[in-house]
Amino acid sequence: MLEQLLIFTRGGLILWTCKELGNALRGSPIDTLIRSCLLEKRSGAASYNYDAPGASYTLKWTFHNELGLEARAVQNGSVDGGSKKKSGGESGNDGGDGDKSRGRSLENGNLRNNHVGNGEAPTMEEETGKDSNVDSKKKGWFSSIFQSIAGKANLEKSDLEPALKALKDRLMTKNVAEEIAEKLCESVAASLEGKKLASFTRISSTVQAAMEEALVRILTPRRSIDILRDVHAAKEQGKPYVVVFVGVNGVGKSTNLAKVAYWLLQHNVNVMMAACDTFRSGGVEQLRTHVRRHQIPIFEKGYEKDPAIVAKEAIQEASRNGSDVVLVDTAGRMQDNEPLMRALSKLIYVNSPDLVLFVGEALVGNNAIDQLSKFNQKLGDLSPSPDPRLIDGILLTKFDMIDDKVGVALSMVYISRAPVMFVGCGQSYTDLKKLNVKSIVKTLLK
Repeated sequence: MLEQLLIFTRGGLILWTCKELGNALRGSPIDTLIRSCLLEKRSGAASYNYDAPGASYTLKWTFHNELGLEARAVQNGSVDGGSKKKSGGESGNDGGDGDKSRGRSLENGNLRNNHVGNGEAPTMEEETGKDSNVDSKKKGWFSSIFQSIAGKANLEKSDLEPALKALKDRLMTKNVAEEIAEKLCESVAASLEGKKLASFTRISSTVQAAMEEALVRILTPRRSIDILRDVHAAKEQGKPYVVVFVGVNGVGKSTNLAKVAYWLLQHNVNVMMAACDTFRSGGVEQLRTHVRRHQIPIFEKGYEKDPAIVAKEAIQEASRNGSDVVLVDTAGRMQDNEPLMRALSKLIYVNSPDLVLFVGEALVGNNAIDQLSKFNQKLGDLSPSPDPRLIDGILLTKFDMIDDKVGVALSMVYISRAPVMFVGCGQSYTDLKKLNVKSIVKTLLK
């Protein structure tokens, strides 16, 4: 009589059992089998005899190669075990009391229960003549559940595609550029393909964990940019630390320059502003308002002057008056305005600033990516240097107005390899924050 039917991993974790097939087992045949045979890797055997006082069992099994599971039928005296099959099908026959029994079959990865009469022991019938159904058997819900519990031998691209598609759609709803979302998913797929899925892990969870790791890696600066540390290093060398603010019209360069000045003043750093926006009417007057509030010096030469020369003289003045930092304001310009981009490239080439900070507006979404990439392109193309200086860091304004659409930060970092160093979150001087990478990644993936 069939005493018990179990399905468990080679490590001995029981996944499914049916104990209503007969009386309770005497002794511990399953535990003994696991300890003395399976855990010792004696997998070449397909049967095991258990003898104990008052109990004698024969155990036969088959191993499912894809899922790493064991299906076991235990019968008093003897058992006919199933043959090893790729599809996971097994056959067994109750040879105990000669009763005819109605079957239970493991078909298409599903356990199909037929009615069992009183006193009748269920059997496991071998499926034959169904080679054409192998693919459908692999995709049954029974197989899917066990894959998440026992682990899958190797992850294939087809396994990852549904989870990656869902993740790509989610990133795009958070304002990540489609091309960048696609590249990120391709990178994650390449990192996971061929790897084994861990036990008790869903494919979607594995994909999300890999994406989270990739996002943190992208948003974390490749080189450490610590402004306060670099300011003190420059001071020890007897020269001011120079920051040039660049960007398109109307994104708030001057206002956020003043926020950075306030942040530096709170860390006991002496700051001077350089009014190098000699193109836009009112640019110099705007800086004068900020320096009056901060009570710091400003260097200005009025309008229609060469901004590169004004910046150079401002740095010389800062060296004389003992200023630790020079914040250089520049005119806003569109990325396709070649005369103004050439003037900006010259300013950077002549003065070799310590930091070139691109100021972009978070609200414009993917337009900011185009602006940043073309700024970098023009700075490289128009520079007289064989090794042109490009954007070092990013300051994103109006970050408090985008809700969970934080993908623009990821896209800009991905396209430029420059870190987001500050985000503007309001109108006052204190509304400037460092980017919290973990918070951004959490928002992108939720």
